[in-house]
Amino acid sequence: MNLLEVPSRVSFQSLKTLRLKLVAYPDEESFVRLISSSPVLGDLLLQNPVGDNIETFTINVPSLHRLTITRDEKSYLLFVIHCHSLKELDIENDDGEVNLIGDMRELVKANIWTCDSNVFKSLTFVKTLRLTVEDYKAPYHFGTIFSQLVCLEFRGQCYNWWDLLLNVLQHSPRLQILTLEDCYREQVWGDREIWIQPSCAPECLYHLKTFEWIEYVGSPIQKELICKSIKDTNKTKLGLTPSL
Repeated sequence: MNLLEVPSRVSFQSLKTLRLKLVAYPDEESFVRLISSSPVLGDLLLQNPVGDNIETFTINVPSLHRLTITRDEKSYLLFVIHCHSLKELDIENDDGEVNLIGDMRELVKANIWTCDSNVFKSLTFVKTLRLTVEDYKAPYHFGTIFSQLVCLEFRGQCYNWWDLLLNVLQHSPRLQILTLEDCYREQVWGDREIWIQPSCAPECLYHLKTFEWIEYVGSPIQKELICKSIKDTNKTKLGLTPSL
């Protein structure tokens, strides 16, 4: 679909759900006019947005409660999001950047495919987080405290995934459910130099209620984390799914 022009006075007064898949925009202003045309829009999906001259998509919709962005194109795009009423956020944009503006106190569930520090700073109040990291080059914003986080699903697909996971765990005092899936597991698993063993385990590991590891291979780092999570407690339900 080619969206060549959006009238300046377009209005969808009753539109609550909008799905935009493979839509081409002539400029950013056309995109902004379209998503701002409904005063009650609550659910927005963007799938592989296209714009030959667009590198930034700005989403400023005060009524929005759910936002989904999915991209499998290998090109850079920046998404700037001003939506303080968001309750659910789903972003897969590993070849671009995401900038969340301000605290999102209503956000309770997030699925993030990035390690951009600008994203972490706005996830303070999230309760359920699914985090996928493919390229971890710099530490996230260490001042972020996930004070409400109860359930974490972590997928680390880079060799130093442990560093980011450890930092998130250290700042998640209320965590009860931890799931690790598809974490990096090549031959370097046996080389303990790929991680620095912490002096003490994150406090949240001692009061986990459920700990699941999908694609478990029994590497040293996996065994270390499991031992720390079940030490001195018999309340943790442990599940290990072997790698095929």
